[in-house]
Amino acid sequence: MPSTHYTGMAGQLAVMSELAYRGYNVAIPQIDIGDDIFAVTDSSGRLDRLQVKTANAHRLSRPFHAYSAQFNVQRFQVMTQKGRFYYVFAARCGITWRFLVVTRTMLARRIKEGLGTRNDKNYVIRFVFERIERKGRHGKRSPLIWRVRSSMRADAIDLTRYYANWRAWPERD
Repeated sequence: MPSTHYTGMAGQLAVMSELAYRGYNVAIPQIDIGDDIFAVTDSSGRLDRLQVKTANAHRLSRPFHAYSAQFNVQRFQVMTQKGRFYYVFAARCGITWRFLVVTRTMLARRIKEGLGTRNDKNYVIRFVFERIERKGRHGKRSPLIWRVRSSMRADAIDLTRYYANWRAWPERD
């Protein structure tokens, strides 16, 4: 497995690739003071700032098709950044990237609700990505979906609404 520097850059480039595919101009700031990516809407000039957190997810033995990924988020950043600031959590699950996309404000709210644990400078946040199959009408199988939670416990915080949540950047023509 590559070093964390390679993994981090791979996650960042995967996020940039998704945004470029959707029709946004993306750039890496020359000076990194908390922003990993700038995403610009060329027609309006709107600028979004993104912080990418990357992890190699570990496959769980139970349930089948579930992965666990752990991320560190700087406390001062999640509680103080201003403007259109987003976190993208990029988890490498086997051979595929899985993304959680959340605003800084929403992440701060979820942390206050109990997401993650706190250490000296960071929040340590764990996500469990679980592939589930829902029964369709008349017992037919429906497409597989991914559920994301803070743990496998019954009291876990459900984060599925943030899975592949690229709504801030709809596909452009």
